[in-house]
Amino acid sequence: KAVLFGSVLKYEDRHLARLSVQRARIRPLLSYSVLMLSTTALGLSCLFAARAHLTAVAGESANGYLQVVTALSAQTAEGRLYEVDVRLRPSGRQGAVATSIDSFRSYQRDEAWTWEHLALTRARVMAGQPDLAAEVESFRRAVLAEKSAHPAKIRADTAEMRARLQAAKPGEGDWDAKFGRGRLMDIELCAQMAALLTASPACQIERQIAAGGKGGEWSHSDQTALLDAYRVLWRLQSAARLLSDKTIDLLALGIGGRDFLLRETGARSVEDLGQRLRDLVARADAIISARMRA
Repeated sequence: KAVLFGSVLKYEDRHLARLSVQRARIRPLLSYSVLMLSTTALGLSCLFAARAHLTAVAGESANGYLQVVTALSAQTAEGRLYEVDVRLRPSGRQGAVATSIDSFRSYQRDEAWTWEHLALTRARVMAGQPDLAAEVESFRRAVLAEKSAHPAKIRADTAEMRARLQAAKPGEGDWDAKFGRGRLMDIELCAQMAALLTASPACQIERQIAAGGKGGEWSHSDQTALLDAYRVLWRLQSAARLLSDKTIDLLALGIGGRDFLLRETGARSVEDLGQRLRDLVARADAIISARMRA
């Protein structure tokens, strides 16, 4: 968030003074984090509120947006902050880099696919003028409420998306925390489905899972099982990323690496962690499969 603010302000100071439009029309940046928060990838979309001077504002907004993307994703000696995916904006590669709030509304109501509404359950305003940020959040909640009126379509489309994800990213064995049935990406997809079905404004996965329980999507025991699986897998993923940028193999790690992962996940031994993961993942998979068939 600090990088976003810094990049936007630096760009404004350098370029926007010559525009005959209010600075408030240039922002905010809306974070589109679609099933990507278990990695370092981040989706961004730039919205502006100009009703006049549209061409000039869109051009300046796009330039500022691309500078923010560069600041977030530039490779440095210490690595990069985020891997930014600009395809997650409305209309993907075919869409404008910077979009007016009116066009955004029209697209989300009339053209967006279910996966884009799932993305909207995770969307957060990261930088921008408070009045435009409030306008975006108010619309986000309204469109989620509208789309929640079609539960059969939401379940069918989400199940299809799940199948495609499983075919493309089946996972790399027991120690893969992210990909595979009942693992992070699968749980996140299910949580987003629950948020959309219940029109919950919650953006965080754990709160979306809780919203699903409150809305009758699953029992208290199923909610607890999903949360337990998500938390253990998240700790494993976070710790593993500090050791390697690839899927780790605990049996191939040195003593120090194994001890670190066991400490972070609260497991007594490699065997204990392996069995715990298998149990948690199997239960989560069963719950998710059942809810997508409901």
